[in-house]
Amino acid sequence: EKKLRGEQEREAGEREQKLQDQLEAAKWEVEKKKQELQEAVKREQKLQDQLEAAEQKLQFCEKQRDTERDTADRKLLAEKELRGKQAQEAVEREQKLQDQLKAAKREAQEKKQELQEAVEREQKLQDQLKAAKREAQEKKQELQEAVEREQKLQDQLKKLNTAAKAYLEGPLIADRERKALWDLIT
Repeated sequence: EKKLRGEQEREAGEREQKLQDQLEAAKWEVEKKKQELQEAVKREQKLQDQLEAAEQKLQFCEKQRDTERDTADRKLLAEKELRGKQAQEAVEREQKLQDQLKAAKREAQEKKQELQEAVEREQKLQDQLKAAKREAQEKKQELQEAVEREQKLQDQLKKLNTAAKAYLEGPLIADRERKALWDLIT
């Protein structure tokens, strides 16, 4: 019985030692797993930090790209607006020139009309001047002829007066008749 108890105690001691060894091994395993977990957490944190940095860089790049695209779009829009404005100004300049050309043509037509009227007036005045000169020449001719007729009549009258005086002074007329004729001639 003593031997049996000794055997049981020895077996119990072995079991306890075995369990103690298993416990130590489990503790060591737990410590190892804990260490591995910490390293894994660190790696995860590092990867998380890298991921956040990459995301921030991506956001920055996207923002920069959007800004550049907005800038490019605004530049294109500004260029388009400028081209549109320049085209509008060119159209307005062309229209203004067209209006000026129409006005110049209209003015030229009016001046041409005025010139034509002036030429017609001048021609009319030239005709009137010719007619007036012709009429003056005719009047001059008529005057000349009238002067010649008057001179002729003056000469005839002088002759008649001379003849009448001679008659009146002659012996063939009575005093009363002589006086009447004398009054008539003088």
